[in-house]
Amino acid sequence: MYRTRSRREPALGSAMARVVRTGLVRTGRVRTGRVRTGLGTLAMGIGAVLIVGAGVAFFAPPAFAWTNIVTGTAVCPSGQNQGITITWTVANDFNASEVATVTSATGGVGTVTGSPADIPASPGKPFKTATLTQVIPSTATGSATLTVKGVWSGKVTQTNSGTTPLPGGCPTQTLSGHIYLCPGGTSPTATEVPGGSLAASGPQNVASIANPLAPTHVIAGHYTMSATAPGAYQLVPCGGSSSVASGGQSASESVAVPAGGSGNGVFYATTTPVPRTAPASGAMPVASQSPPAPPAAPASSPVQGATTVTTGEPWAGSDPYVYAALASGTILFGGGLWSRRRRRVAPAHSGLGDLWVQPNTFGTLEENETFRG
Repeated sequence: MYRTRSRREPALGSAMARVVRTGLVRTGRVRTGRVRTGLGTLAMGIGAVLIVGAGVAFFAPPAFAWTNIVTGTAVCPSGQNQGITITWTVANDFNASEVATVTSATGGVGTVTGSPADIPASPGKPFKTATLTQVIPSTATGSATLTVKGVWSGKVTQTNSGTTPLPGGCPTQTLSGHIYLCPGGTSPTATEVPGGSLAASGPQNVASIANPLAPTHVIAGHYTMSATAPGAYQLVPCGGSSSVASGGQSASESVAVPAGGSGNGVFYATTTPVPRTAPASGAMPVASQSPPAPPAAPASSPVQGATTVTTGEPWAGSDPYVYAALASGTILFGGGLWSRRRRRVAPAHSGLGDLWVQPNTFGTLEENETFRG
């Protein structure tokens, strides 16, 4: 049984008044249910967003993942190192293997060794790393930068860089060489002789170069410098420390290059002397004479035992040609005569002919032939 309320009780608005007037609380419950349904939908949406966000946060890598940490340390040249050596360390901070490749470097990618590098996965600290080595000129200053591109599991890529300061005040050393003029082989000068070549071997090889050898940056140590003589000159000791080979066409010298210092190789050359003959007793020395040139050989050597006949005629010695011309003329003449007589006497016929001979006006015989068939 439904309860009813007095009309004076409600003061909640027209909608609630209608509910009270009708006395149907069920109607009010229906409307309240609709309000609960809207709030439930909103709660479901918020819950879905929270679930998705929690899943992303759980399964996604941390913000610092997929990154290479690039660091470097530079040292001055020492030992066999010809320049500043930089040791780069590339650390993989993610739990997946990667391939790190250098894409740019101060001094050029070609100065770096060890790239590309395979770096194992890093399940935690300390991270797995790869070491790259770079050598740049000892005169470089400031800082050096290395950039690497990492590829994880063949699909995820990331590019990272690292910078390191370069050491200042690194000692440098140079090696140089000269071939100076030494007139007479006994008077050293500082006049450079054009031509010839210089080279050096030792802790670092210096390729052959035309004299002079300008100061070249090298590693400290002991070197052996070699020289070849310029044209029209020969190398001589001239009071120096070089060792000259027999003939004076080559020489060598030991040169020390101290750390932070320089070494210089010096050679001497003099003009090649003109060879002279031994003078007779009491005679002045004279320059040697070149032997006379042998007489020119004839164009062709005559046959032994042959007799050469000179007639003065351009056709002398051409007998075979004369005989051949005579034989050819005889054959042609006889053939022409035979052909002429054959035309006068028809073949397969016979006849009689009279031959008349009478003098002509020039006093010679004239021949007339008459043929009768």
